[in-house]
Formats: sequence, C-alpha cells, structure tokens
Amino acid sequence: GDVSVAILAQACSALPAAPSSEAHLGWKASRVVARPLILGQGRMPRNKSEEFQSKTNKVLCLSGIALTFVILEIILEAASYALSGTMANGIGRLVMSCVSFLVALAIPCCGWVGAKNRNSNLLCCFGCCNYLDGCADCLLTMLVGLLVLYALGFRSMVNSCELVGEFNTNMSMMEYHANQTLCTPQLHEQLIEACSQINMAVKNATVQMDASGTKHNVNVTQWEVLLSEENCLSSMKTVTTVIIFIGVVMAIFRCCSTCFHCASGYYGMQLKTLVDKGYGTSFSDSESSTESD
Repeated sequence: GDVSVAILAQACSALPAAPSSEAHLGWKASRVVARPLILGQGRMPRNKSEEFQSKTNKVLCLSGIALTFVILEIILEAASYALSGTMANGIGRLVMSCVSFLVALAIPCCGWVGAKNRNSNLLCCFGCCNYLDGCADCLLTMLVGLLVLYALGFRSMVNSCELVGEFNTNMSMMEYHANQTLCTPQLHEQLIEACSQINMAVKNATVQMDASGTKHNVNVTQWEVLLSEENCLSSMKTVTTVIIFIGVVMAIFRCCSTCFHCASGYYGMQLKTLVDKGYGTSFSDSESSTESD
C-alpha cells in the first residue's frame, strides 16, 4: 500500500500545474484589451449609431424633396417655353436656364450620393451650397418685405386722394371730393404723373416686343384707358393691392425656403462630421464574432 501511494504521488507531481484563477482572468482580459474599440474598425456605440442613421435619413429626405422641386420647376419652365413660342427667339435665355437647372440638380444629387456612399466631400458641397442658398433666400425675403412696405405706403397715398362721396347741404345730390387735408394738389399731381410714366413704359415695352418679334397679349388701348386721369387712382389702388398680395405670398415662400436650405445645410454638415470621424464604416464579421467570444 505504501508503494502504491508513493507511485501515485510521483505521477501527480509530474503533471503540469493548472493555471490559477487570476492567471486565467488575466489571459481573458488580455484578449479584450488587445482589441480596443477604434472608430471605423469596431462596432459603434448604440447612441452614435442611431444618430448617424437619423442624420443620414434626414439628408436623404431633404435631398429627395429638393430634387423633386427642381424637376417640377424644369417641367414648368419647359411648358412655359412651349406655350409662349419663344423657343426659337430666346436661345440665350434657354441656355442660361439649362445651366441654372443643372447646377440646381447637382446640389441635391451631392446630398443623396454623399449620404448613400458616406462621401465627406459631397456632403460638404451639399451643406455649403444649401447655406449659401439660405443666405440668398434671406436677402430676397428682406427685399420683398421692403417692396411690400413701399406698396403699402403708396396705397395709403392713393387712398388719401380717392374721391369720397358726400351729400350736399340740401341732401339732394351726392358730391365727390378728395380729403384736402391728406391729399394735397402736389400729391395728386405726382400720382397722375406716375400713371403717365407707367403708360409710357408699357408703350415702349410693347414697341420693343413688336420689333423683336416676341409674341405678347398687351392691349395698349386698354392700358391707356386704365391709366387715364379719370381711372388713374382706382387702377393704382388695384395694382398696389395685387403687388402687396404677391409680395406677402413670396415672402412666406422665401421664409420656408430659407428654413429648408438652412436645415439641409445643418444636417449635411453634421453628417459630414460623423463620416470624417469614421462613423458608418463597415466592420468585419470575424472581428465582431471574436469580440463576442
């Protein structure tokens, strides 16, 4: 029995020692530490991944909306050329329109392709161009606002010189006269002179269109009647009302366009920043499977 115990003890001493728990944990930790998380080479944090996907979807959506509006504008412009019959006489204008439409198409295409292919340069072009468009729309909005304010002031002058009907002292006859306090003779003469200048401008424009062979539907005789001294004030009131209405609609449209372009520029540049940091780059399945081990 003693001999057997001695033989077993000698055999056990010859076996390799089992690794300690600390050494085993250190080996597992070395596997984890040996593969640090590097942007573009590992899995993105969940919050950053969701942010990247959200901004990508927004850029794609904004680019698609812009592309749709540009295509609709091209269709409307082509229809106006076909209806007006100026295709042959306005080659220069047609070329300029084609160039402007190509530039307008390039901007949303940069956003779409840049978001799809994670291209930082195209996203930068998309964001910067939209910021420039937003600044231009902001300036146009201010100009339209100034035009509306001028039209409102002019309309108030026309209203002050408009004839107001009142019964005479015997209440037998309606008499029409302007407000002498607000409408001075000088102001009345200026309004009549403005109508005369507009009438002359319409005549000159009509003569130039006839000389160039451009088709138009301007009735010079009708304009002369509308801008005559008898109908001047009522015509000016109607014109200023139309200008104010169109100006307000244009200002609202430009404000919406400014917001749209600024949003496109903001999300485009935000997505570019994420792409530059390496977000959105694919990683290998082998690395992810090793990390799960």
